Amino acid sequence: MNIKDNPDLLQKLMQDMDSAPEIYRPTPYWQGYVKRIHDRIKNVGLVNFRDDWEISKGHGQIRPVLPDIYSDNSAKINILKLLHKFPIFSQISSFYTKQIKAEHNLRKYEHDQLIFSIKELLSTNNEIKNHIEKLTESSAGIKEVYDDNMHEFTLDFITHLAQVFLLSTSADIYKFNSIIEIGGGHGKFAEIILKLSDSNQTYCFVDIPPVLYIATEYLRSIFPDRIIDYSQAIEMSNIDEKDIKGKILVIPPWLLEKIDMKFDFFWNSASFQEMEKNVISSYLDVITSKCNYIGINSLLNGHIEGAGGQKEPITLDWISSNIIAKDFKEIELRKDFVAKRALEILNPGYDVKLFKK
Repeated sequence: MNIKDNPDLLQKLMQDMDSAPEIYRPTPYWQGYVKRIHDRIKNVGLVNFRDDWEISKGHGQIRPVLPDIYSDNSAKINILKLLHKFPIFSQISSFYTKQIKAEHNLRKYEHDQLIFSIKELLSTNNEIKNHIEKLTESSAGIKEVYDDNMHEFTLDFITHLAQVFLLSTSADIYKFNSIIEIGGGHGKFAEIILKLSDSNQTYCFVDIPPVLYIATEYLRSIFPDRIIDYSQAIEMSNIDEKDIKGKILVIPPWLLEKIDMKFDFFWNSASFQEMEKNVISSYLDVITSKCNYIGINSLLNGHIEGAGGQKEPITLDWISSNIIAKDFKEIELRKDFVAKRALEILNPGYDVKLFKK
């Protein structure tokens, strides 16, 4: 499936982010990634972003991709390129390159086997099996796939799929009329929910640029008539239900203040854990006042201390206690469900929690 570049939108998002309130700008963990992803998109575009390690960090690819260290133009890499011209260094480098490629080929085989096994596990539940048989994953952002949809799921897709199935055991997620998500990456969870939903759902997708830019164009390639992007949203004085009903609103966090409506469900997966506490608290003030259900997928103990310059790890218990303090109660998810077992294999160290007002 073709995904189009939109350089004007990217430029506008990046410029406006620089002048946005600090609470809505990238936290330390993401500052380096923002620059790297932005620079790479400007150089190569989105046509193959899911198989480009510099853009996707390995999320959404068909199979594991070896990062190309020589694509970096840093002083260290330029020295390595120069040394590679000498026969002795070249021989040593070639030897280790062959070993790395052999290990990588083994990883690709194991990766394919894991997807097959998880799909088989999920399909032991008849309801899930019916969903899987009807569902296809978009091929947008993978250059080597020429069909609009892929014949098999990627690991990223099937992980989000298991999360959806687990949540559905305690909330009628397919029938929710409106959903808001913060930190949704390039839009896999949104893609799945919107394809499985029983109605023309309203979906509000929030992330920081340039990830938001990727998600905008990825979701636009799948749902071309439903997207309201940043260039349209900034022209709205405020955003209420009638403005975006049945649409996919894709906005940066500094436009959250414009939203004047309630949502059935909020979702955050693995991004609160990368923020600072004051930023999460700011988001929760907004979300808990607007949503009936809240779903969180996060590392139990947070990232290792100091990861990416983060001030302190964000644990799932800390997130949960702050949600409960806003008059929400936790809803038990089925521990014996196949989707729960699948996620224990796919995402060790993580857990999914659901809360209701």
